Amino acid sequence: EVPGMKILFMYANLQGSGHYRCIYPGRALERLGHRVRFVDHLDTRGDSYLPLDLDHDVYVFQLSQDEATLRCMRALGEAGKVRVYEVDDYYHAIPHYNPSSASFRGKASDKLEMMEECMREADAVTVTTPELAEKYSRFNPMTFPLPNCMDTNDGSWRVTRDLRDGEVVVGWAGSPTHREDFLLVVGCLERLCRRYAHVRVAVGGPRDVFELLDGIPEEQKT
Repeated sequence: EVPGMKILFMYANLQGSGHYRCIYPGRALERLGHRVRFVDHLDTRGDSYLPLDLDHDVYVFQLSQDEATLRCMRALGEAGKVRVYEVDDYYHAIPHYNPSSASFRGKASDKLEMMEECMREADAVTVTTPELAEKYSRFNPMTFPLPNCMDTNDGSWRVTRDLRDGEVVVGWAGSPTHREDFLLVVGCLERLCRRYAHVRVAVGGPRDVFELLDGIPEEQKT
């Protein structure tokens, strides 16, 4: 029997992408027999930049954008560890309406340069889609699409009520950063609800996204 690998995920947040890009894929790896640990930062050994915990085979860095992380990745490479850099979006072209846009423009553009260096240093880069893999492969040819994940064993994904006979629920969940993306499908949702009384739209997210559904009857949205 081949022993499983030991994998450490350093997630960037637990507001969304940290779950479906790190926690849920990590749980899937655990079910395959690997040992997985999740952290929000790495403590390092002084000027060596090596993590205090060198017991893992693979280190996954999500969206890190600082010099210390780059140095840590280089030190891990010299120690024979596998480094994976995880990117969930095309940060080189964030639209202005996205609240995070200002974090990567103007004087803050050095964050992008650091992300590029981290991608170049990594043994592999994971991204959300084949299109994004094509964009970022210019920094690292070992760039692979890993679709956003969900954990169907997680109780928070279970349906909280029984559906009525024939009821079809169209669900959406997201943050304010995707308001303009959701706006693209509002017209289609309105037409569906007008044509089919058994269709209901369920939105999980900020109030200003839900308010885009003013054209849908109250009984067909939640």
